[in-house]
Amino acid sequence: MTKQAASDGIGFADLARLKDRDIQVVLRAVDHRSLVMALCGATDDVYERLLSNMSVRVRDSLAAEVTLGDFSARKIADVHMAIARQAKHLADSGKISLPE
Repeated sequence: MTKQAASDGIGFADLARLKDRDIQVVLRAVDHRSLVMALCGATDDVYERLLSNMSVRVRDSLAAEVTLGDFSARKIADVHMAIARQAKHLADSGKISLPE
């Protein structure tokens, strides 16, 4: 786990370590606006891993919106934590596997 790990055991940066199928499940569970905000503050590694698991149409649309995004660091951090919690919930329900 990264030092950004949420109190429930997974941090946003850990998403880059998920298998492709698991990333796709997480992405389907996240609303579009939250994903745009999250990508604005993502490291290059996480940004590339998430985008590589999207269709070309969605990837192009999100990448364009990310370049226009102007979100506060607090909002981005909150969205990162919410997405990490969602991933943890998906893992707890057996829909994805978390990295060790």
